[in-house]
Amino acid sequence: MDDLAEILAALAEVLPSAEVAACDPLDTLADLGVDSLTLVQFVATLERRFAVELTDSDLESLGTATLRDVCRLVREADGSRDGSSGAPAETAHTERHPNVTVRGYRDTDKEALTRICIEGSSWGALRDLAPMFFLDAYLAEPASCFVAELEGRIVGYWVGTLDVRKLQRDTRRRVAAGWPAILAWYWQSRSRLSRSERSRYWRQILVGRNPSRRRLAFILQQVGETFGKTYVHFQVDKEAAPAGTVFSLARAWIDHLRRRRVQGALLPSVPGGPGAIEMWKRLGFAPVEIPHPDGTRRTWLLAVL
Repeated sequence: MDDLAEILAALAEVLPSAEVAACDPLDTLADLGVDSLTLVQFVATLERRFAVELTDSDLESLGTATLRDVCRLVREADGSRDGSSGAPAETAHTERHPNVTVRGYRDTDKEALTRICIEGSSWGALRDLAPMFFLDAYLAEPASCFVAELEGRIVGYWVGTLDVRKLQRDTRRRVAAGWPAILAWYWQSRSRLSRSERSRYWRQILVGRNPSRRRLAFILQQVGETFGKTYVHFQVDKEAAPAGTVFSLARAWIDHLRRRRVQGALLPSVPGGPGAIEMWKRLGFAPVEIPHPDGTRRTWLLAVL
């Protein structure tokens, strides 16, 4: 019996829209869109198909398990039933993946989030300033901010706002209050900044909002108030965060919006690129083609909640 084929058949039962034939053995269940509810259904299907019973330890490891891990777990469960084992217990234990857990933001998380924000920034030489524009103002709305933990270590965050205009005002106030330190940083760093980096520095300081007024106006023009009221920023520790971390954070955000009776959500990009669209669809997002002022077309994600 081809174990992987049987695993994929079980997966197709609970995710009928999944392109199981295109799955890779190293794809994780989180990558494939298996959330906490679907995971329960998937486990029940595995136990029925293979006539096995997975242990509590097995279930805990499935949150970030790859398809290959699932094959191994099922073989071990089948082997333990008839007294044999497909792999030594010690080896099986060391290969298992701990789960990422998502929880609300705490004040004590600030240092870890700042580090991840800086390390993941695309601002190059200006990246030390990134938290002021992409993190700090969101943290003034802590109920809308979430962190992902792996074995007690923060490996990612998703910070959002239910009022993007308030976020803009808060960012401007923070920039104004921090102006002496911002200016001091510039003069200390000026000699190592390129001409384009110096220009970007002043342009960002003068705009002082995230998103900018022009970008927000464009968003509202394209999708209206229903989808344009919320805004988010997220980042993961690229060295420590397992695949699927962003999707776990996104599920927490969507649940938060539904509890607050928000009717729609927007992501003005496709995190993960075109290959991730199917994953975002399983979270409730639909891709929409948006004509951009530069003449290109961009893919945004909209969710009706």
